[in-house]
Amino acid sequence: MSSHSFARAYIACALTITLCAYADNEDNRRPSWAHHFHSKPVTAQQQGQGESQAAVHKHVIGVWPHGFFSAFLGVLGNLAWAKANKRVPVVHWDNNSPFYEPSGHNGVTHNVWEYYFEQTSQESYVPGQDRPFGRYTDPQGGCVRPWVRHTQAFKEKMHAIIKEFVHIKKPVQEKIDAFYNKNMKGKVTIGIHIRGTDKSTEISMPTADELFIIANQVATLLNHNCQFLVASDEERYIKQAIEVLQGPVIFYDAHRSTNGKPIHRRPNKAECGEDVLVESVLLSRCDVFIHSHSNVAYGATFFNPHLVDILVDGCTEANPRQNPAWRTQEDEQILLD
Repeated sequence: MSSHSFARAYIACALTITLCAYADNEDNRRPSWAHHFHSKPVTAQQQGQGESQAAVHKHVIGVWPHGFFSAFLGVLGNLAWAKANKRVPVVHWDNNSPFYEPSGHNGVTHNVWEYYFEQTSQESYVPGQDRPFGRYTDPQGGCVRPWVRHTQAFKEKMHAIIKEFVHIKKPVQEKIDAFYNKNMKGKVTIGIHIRGTDKSTEISMPTADELFIIANQVATLLNHNCQFLVASDEERYIKQAIEVLQGPVIFYDAHRSTNGKPIHRRPNKAECGEDVLVESVLLSRCDVFIHSHSNVAYGATFFNPHLVDILVDGCTEANPRQNPAWRTQEDEQILLD
């Protein structure tokens, strides 16, 4: 089968599956292991981390010192755990965050989380009393699973957590709204996220050409004057998109790698974090979203759980690493009641 034939068949299948997901309840089932968030008692050792010595009702979520959306999804999982276990969540990302800047960002110096978001509750981190829980998983080992096709029910659950606890700071939200109003409002926009740099060391990824073929086919099927919002951590993919995509290409003026190395380890680190947050929210506002496995892309589908998204999986049966045994429908959700 040619690449164009494959793309056409994939799009037809993906759009049908995605759109039909809104009309049925097949995904509204409880995963086999989700009960542990409600039925397992919290041990004394688990209770000691992430909670205040003076007020045990707090769950202080520390920094997971990796990529921005890896840390963000870790927070979402811990927020879900805190809600289920009747803890008041507080997020404190200290100077171990890859996005920490000594001079601060957006008027904040003491907490990297608050560079970008309002605090998740009225409580605050108390140095010397609180012991931040700085892991991707929650205290009982649950997490937002990577490298899976998240169900509609799970996306809606994560969106509910975001709506309740995660509020973007005004300076960041203003940049999101300004770009949307100037470049996207009233226009049919196909979003494309291309994760580059070090991601290929974690999982097999589709090529940019494969994503662009599908994007052009989607534009043809929609039969509209579409534009393309392209987001990537590598500059070369923006240039490639402009050459290959059959329509106007727009992109946010973000920090991007020019040498294939991860940008979250470079100055200005705080701005890099803001850039990827803005891009993810903008992708969530597209009409159709095409992406591979990436925490940035997962975030977009959580910001907007009704986004029509096409996940292009680069995994094959040829390489066991590309097809981990745990990548199952049941093993990708948390806290589904």
